[in-house]
Amino acid sequence: MRLPSHAGRTPGGHAPPGRAAALFGKLGIRARLTLTYGSMLFVGGTLLLTVGYLLRVFGYLVADRALRPVAKMTATARKLSESTLAHQRLDLQGPDDELKELADTFDSMLTRLNSAFNSQRRFVANASHQLSWPGANGSSRAASRWTSTTWR
Repeated sequence: MRLPSHAGRTPGGHAPPGRAAALFGKLGIRARLTLTYGSMLFVGGTLLLTVGYLLRVFGYLVADRALRPVAKMTATARKLSESTLAHQRLDLQGPDDELKELADTFDSMLTRLNSAFNSQRRFVANASHQLSWPGANGSSRAASRWTSTTWR
């Protein structure tokens, strides 16, 4: 097999420098192509791994930013108790998207829970006041009339 007249040159037409040029020039065309494809595969694989890693980091940062309001909602829900229900709200700022709508719904639910707790407190206070009234314990004549088995 006879080598073409441009033997010892790279596909770009330039001779490789120094010792590599002598070694490269002695190789056959098939060996040169294999060497070129092997280096292309190495560079391509390295580039692919690097881009994959960068995309992974970028995806993590985007997901972290997107899920930050959910983490805030979870932390607020865990900190809530009956005593902090009156003044603790999410008050999420940002664009009107699904997470903002969820936060606003959560805030309105906390408001309704707070009013329910206040209503319950008032009921218990009224009931305890009624039970502490002297006529409520059966000592009055009217109360004893209702508690006796016969009507007087």
